[in-house]
Amino acid sequence: MRLVLVWALVVGTCLLVMGTWVAQAVERTQTLNADRQLRGVAGRITNLLGAGRTPAEIQALLELGTPQLEVWITTPAGHAHWGVQPLPLPLLNDRTGFQTLAGPCATCVWRLYTVNISGGARARVAVWLGQDRQLLQRLSRNLWTFGPLVLLLCSLSGLWLTRAALAPARRLARATVTIARQGHWSARLDVPTARDETAQTARAINTLLTRLEDALQTERRFAAYAAHELNTPLTVIRGRLERAVKRQDLGQVGLALSAVDELTALTRTLLDHLRAETLAAEWAPLQLLPLTAQLLEELCELRPHLQVTLTAPGELQSLHANADVLRLVLRGLLENAGKYAETTVQVSLIQHPGQTVWTIQNDGRPFPADLLARVGEPYLRGAEVDRPGYGLGLSLTRTLVTQLQGTLEFSHRAGHTVATLNLPTLAT
Repeated sequence: MRLVLVWALVVGTCLLVMGTWVAQAVERTQTLNADRQLRGVAGRITNLLGAGRTPAEIQALLELGTPQLEVWITTPAGHAHWGVQPLPLPLLNDRTGFQTLAGPCATCVWRLYTVNISGGARARVAVWLGQDRQLLQRLSRNLWTFGPLVLLLCSLSGLWLTRAALAPARRLARATVTIARQGHWSARLDVPTARDETAQTARAINTLLTRLEDALQTERRFAAYAAHELNTPLTVIRGRLERAVKRQDLGQVGLALSAVDELTALTRTLLDHLRAETLAAEWAPLQLLPLTAQLLEELCELRPHLQVTLTAPGELQSLHANADVLRLVLRGLLENAGKYAETTVQVSLIQHPGQTVWTIQNDGRPFPADLLARVGEPYLRGAEVDRPGYGLGLSLTRTLVTQLQGTLEFSHRAGHTVATLNLPTLAT
């Protein structure tokens, strides 16, 4: 509302200033036109006097051609005076040049031009400006009379236009408040078809709602994962410790410690899964060979009985990616391969135009063919799997690969499972 009032005040002030300027410009124009006319008549009088004409002869020649003027001609040989709007004699003076003479009333205004002519002659030419001043006064009265009305109309029209322009924004605000109050985070705002600021705002709010919904789903998934997966090991630990207390059996204590180690590993996996959803997208050029070699060394230290090999060209283009995310992806794939390998893990790293591809293969028992397309789903574990785990590692990895804008595929090759990670080699 304040903005509308300010806008109306500015518009009204501009109209008043413009009207005043127009009135002054008209007055200046009228004065210039009068001066031009007066100078022309005075020049003709000077020429006629120079030609030897008497004031009476000049009056006979000019009187009919100057109906709007009042003329005085004074010479040593006589004088002449004619005009339709007589100028009061008390206003006359001996000054030469142009003068504006004003009488007692608002319309008593004359423009006078006085010129001295050689031989003691003098010519005065005056024009009455009262009619023009009446028009200007009428214009000023109309301006000040209708100015407030124009200001009011501007205020009302500005208020209407502002309300009409902000109506879509108010609808968006009400819809957003309704979504927040009811907690329907899956709802979205209707985006107008017009390509204007309202549509851009609606799309931005929908994007924000999508991110908020994803964050809430991540929190719920994490809570579900934690509740589901922590319940069993905690129950096992409690049962074993109770048996150890009753029987004073140190062996049960050792089993309980093993269960604690499993619980620690599970907690780390869950925290990595939560971190995968919240990692900042800080991308930078990465050197691939040192990163891959470092993760292979970690795998060798974790599982020293495995033979781990890396095949890669001597030179590789740097990859523009998030270092933390890529490290978690490769560590997850290598740990999974090492967990199910019998003796060897083979890793190859190659680059094609616009692509960087890791191929990770182990010689362990392959995934069942019916589960191959579902690898990466939470809690998915084959019935014949004899390795400890919770079915969350590859789910975490798939989530991270999506953040890197890449793909992760699993296939069978020579009776073994092969994981293929494909990432775009973005320009650095």
